Amino acid sequence: MESLILFRRAGGGLLIAIGLTMFIALLVVRAKADAGSTDVVFRGTLLAVPCLVDMDSVDQTVAFSPVVARHFTNNHQSYPVDFSIALKACDLSVGSQVSVTFFGDKNAVNSALFALNGTVEGLGLAVNDGQGNAVLPGVLQPPVELTDTENRLVWLARLQRTAANGEVTLGEYSAMITFQLQYE
Repeated sequence: MESLILFRRAGGGLLIAIGLTMFIALLVVRAKADAGSTDVVFRGTLLAVPCLVDMDSVDQTVAFSPVVARHFTNNHQSYPVDFSIALKACDLSVGSQVSVTFFGDKNAVNSALFALNGTVEGLGLAVNDGQGNAVLPGVLQPPVELTDTENRLVWLARLQRTAANGEVTLGEYSAMITFQLQYE
C-alpha cells in the first residue's frame, strides 16, 4: 500500500516534470516561431452604392506638357489635358444618376479656379466638363445618367491666367483636387 502511494507521488512528480519540460519546449518553439512572424491586417468597407470606382481612377496624376510663359501673352489658357473617372459594375436599381463635386483650394485672385501650389504665379487651374461647362471648386455638378456597363466621366483641365492682364511668373506648380460622387 505504501509503495502504491510512493508510486503515485513519484508518478505525479514525473508527470509534473514531463509537463514542465514540454511547456519549456513549447515556449522555445513559440519563441522561435515568433521571431519571424508578422501580422497581416485585412480591412475593407461594404457599401450600398450603385457603381464601383475603377481603381485606375482613384489616385491619378494628370501631367501637363511644359508650357512657355509667353503663351499666356496672347492666350488666357493653356491647351487642355483630359482626365476621367471610370465607374463600373453599376446597379441602376440603387441609383441611375451621378453628380460629382471637386474639392480643392480656390485661387485667391479668381475663385472660379483651383489654386496652384509652387513657385508659379498668375495662374490657376481651370476644370471643365465634357461639354465645356466650368467646374467650380466645391460646387455640385449636374447629374449624369448612368448605364449598367462602364461609365467614363471626362473632364478637361488647363492652366488659366488669374487676371486678364496679370503677370505670369515662371516656376513649377501642382494642385490637389478631391472628387466626391453623389448618386440619385
